Amino acid sequence: HYYSPEELAAFRFRQCGQNVRIDRSVRIFGSEFVSLGDNVRIDCFCMLSAGGDGLTIGSHVHIGVGCYIFGASAAVVFE
Repeated sequence: HYYSPEELAAFRFRQCGQNVRIDRSVRIFGSEFVSLGDNVRIDCFCMLSAGGDGLTIGSHVHIGVGCYIFGASAAVVFE
């Protein structure tokens, strides 16, 4: 139930590492401001929203079910 690598490429993330798994129910706004490291997993029913300062999810990060992350007015970084 995860997006394929080709579908992830269509989001046009600022950066997208290897082995990124995002559930198809995840909603992403401002994908061009989102950077994803390697081995990232984002579970179902999450919402990501990013603005100019960006949202960075570093390598080996797992975002659990139902998380809402808003980074429209300031940079948000998970490592």
